[in-house]
Amino acid sequence: MRLCSIIIVFALLAILLSSSGPAAIANVPGIAISAPPPPPATNVATAGSYQIIKLVITHRDTGYPPMHYVDSVMLYDGGELLKEWKYDKNTAKKEEIFTETYSNYLNNDLKLRAVAHCTLHGYQTADDYVTVFPEDLTWTDMIKINVDRAGLQLSGYADYRRVSDIAADLKQFVSGLQKAGMENIIAHQHELKKWVASIR
Repeated sequence: MRLCSIIIVFALLAILLSSSGPAAIANVPGIAISAPPPPPATNVATAGSYQIIKLVITHRDTGYPPMHYVDSVMLYDGGELLKEWKYDKNTAKKEEIFTETYSNYLNNDLKLRAVAHCTLHGYQTADDYVTVFPEDLTWTDMIKINVDRAGLQLSGYADYRRVSDIAADLKQFVSGLQKAGMENIIAHQHELKKWVASIR
């Protein structure tokens, strides 16, 4: 009876220890966009204004060297790539939370999509819509425009009728990225398998 209790304790201890290792706390990348807000905020985007868009990326891999990492962050306006940040094993961000910024003079509304890619877990996206108001509008006019566009806020878009379009667009976008990056993912998986085999 005592031997059975000892075996059970060791089995539970082994399960607990194996679930608290690096693989258990590694995660998919997270990404969020901090962009000029709509009114009544005082820092709305107006035509010709210089604006800063900040991307906040989260990713955790407590292994050393890291078994996986964020190797690229991309910012799109619709289908146009505004900026891409690339990292390799040596330049990958080691912090669990890091930021990248994009700044430019804005003249048109932006349909932003930010994408973070982990070498093991794949892609994560975030969307936001930035309204660029004409410079000579009053606050009342800006708020009226914003109210006209208001509705169900889904991924930063204000038009509830676009919900299914957004979901279909996102699925197609991620599918395209996955096809384009599949060789990279397979290479990293092979690298990870070799590393795991080397530590056994």
